[in-house]
Amino acid sequence: MGISGIGSSYTPTSYQPPSLSAGPASAGNNAFDAAMQAFDNLMKESPIQRLEDQWLKAHGLTRAQFEKLPPAQKEALMKEMAQDIENQVKQQAASKHKSGATDIMV
Repeated sequence: MGISGIGSSYTPTSYQPPSLSAGPASAGNNAFDAAMQAFDNLMKESPIQRLEDQWLKAHGLTRAQFEKLPPAQKEALMKEMAQDIENQVKQQAASKHKSGATDIMV
């Protein structure tokens, strides 16, 4: 008994996943698009920019608000920011040292 006739009517089709942007725009799609844009913007920032943004947010400022400040005020905040971030990095390093954690670079 041969198997040549089994599945002879079967024609494989290519799977095409649904498009994420297909269909009418809805609140769900808009929220997804906004989240993807925010994620994309975050990934384009350098680690320093992310630290600065975190510091500004913790002090109730956005980057846009910071940029609008007078130069003397911006300079004073930059000094405070640099000192705070430096202290934070030192605390993290000390914490890792106490716990025995090490970073291994390959």
